[in-house]
Amino acid sequence: MNIITKKPQFEEQGYIQGTIGSYNKKQAEFDHTKGLTDDVAYRINGFYEDSDTYRDNVDIESLNLSPSFLWNISDFTSLSYEMEFVEQSKALDRGVYVLDNDFDSVDPADFYGDTRDGAHKVKALGHQLLLNHQLNNRWYLLAGLAYRDSSFKGTSSDTELSAGRQLIYTDPDLLSRQRRERDYQAEDVSARFEVSGDVALGGVKNNLLIGLDYYNFQLDTDYRVWRTAWGSGDSTYAIDPNNPDYTMEQPETSPTTVTSEDQTGLGLYAQDLIELTDKAKLLVGFRVDYFEQDIFDELANESQDQDQTEVSSRFGFVYELADNINIYTSYAEGFRPNSGLDSDRNAFEPEQTDSFEVGVKWQNIADRFSGSLALYDASKTNMLTAEPNTGLSATLGEVESQGVELQLTTLLTADTSLDIAYAYTDARTAKDLVDNDWGYQFLKGHA
Repeated sequence: MNIITKKPQFEEQGYIQGTIGSYNKKQAEFDHTKGLTDDVAYRINGFYEDSDTYRDNVDIESLNLSPSFLWNISDFTSLSYEMEFVEQSKALDRGVYVLDNDFDSVDPADFYGDTRDGAHKVKALGHQLLLNHQLNNRWYLLAGLAYRDSSFKGTSSDTELSAGRQLIYTDPDLLSRQRRERDYQAEDVSARFEVSGDVALGGVKNNLLIGLDYYNFQLDTDYRVWRTAWGSGDSTYAIDPNNPDYTMEQPETSPTTVTSEDQTGLGLYAQDLIELTDKAKLLVGFRVDYFEQDIFDELANESQDQDQTEVSSRFGFVYELADNINIYTSYAEGFRPNSGLDSDRNAFEPEQTDSFEVGVKWQNIADRFSGSLALYDASKTNMLTAEPNTGLSATLGEVESQGVELQLTTLLTADTSLDIAYAYTDARTAKDLVDNDWGYQFLKGHA
């Protein structure tokens, strides 16, 4: 997901907006920016929401504030600061169950949790500094530093997913539940430094980018669970889904995962956008990642550590068929460490991705039509997924997806446009997988 934050502007502008809607929805939103001096500008935006939802006993309260400042130190240097403050409260809600594809037998508003659990609370406070400096007419320097402190905490009573522990299959008045407590605390520090510019080699213009980045991520996890024994038929915390009782005794959870994780990464990257001709451009890039991961398991009183170096590459090619029509193709590899331990208390292998795309883009054809058409093929290995028999995470193995995306924009009048988009995705497993809890085998190619 690509998020572009709103930047401070020297010309004053802004708005205040309120929204009232169904399910007692109440939301206020604002944005204001202005120059404080000829060289300093600020911006602050945010929103506050206090709403119910279509789900019984599930409401949401959320506050988000994002102040930022821009200081043009000179004609060649600028410094920006951005802050993000987030507080959100919402019950962790798993939705309804459906048996034998009988969707009419359940009310979409039914809540099977425990009202006494209250809301899960998410808090985050982030800071970011960014320095841009023009070295000369052709070369630029960028340096950034960011810090983020976040937490996720709460208790939930969730419908039991395991067939061997779920009573609803044999008794329609007993929906088995498990109880979970979560307390996650994270700190993330990152920095990057890069230089970009252009140089002529052999009569060909090369647009170069060279950079170095670093991060340190610390995560404290306290995850506690109560659930019935496999095949026991225990109805201790089961409820009647049609007449839920929120006064029954709440079972006490036991610690399942209590870990402290320290993850450090260092990356070196470079790319060259080569202007082969006036119509053809070639992109060549690579990235080298080194990471160290240390996870201390407080329950087992032992540490897991690993380190790894990975080289990723990327390539791209663009050709201008006409003034307003470009065809392109690209290939990219990705690498990302996974946090946490599996059910055997081992650290996960890092997640790796490969993606290939080919497409065409057109802009202002006949001063009216713009759009794009893309075909893609992507694969991902060591992707984390839920493991029903343990309630923990596991690496699924490998998944693949292919698809097509189409986007069209048409100007109907000078003030009116029509946007049309279509996407088709075919995603499936790329390896055989056995779900031990359900006794089901996912063969290669399953969607």
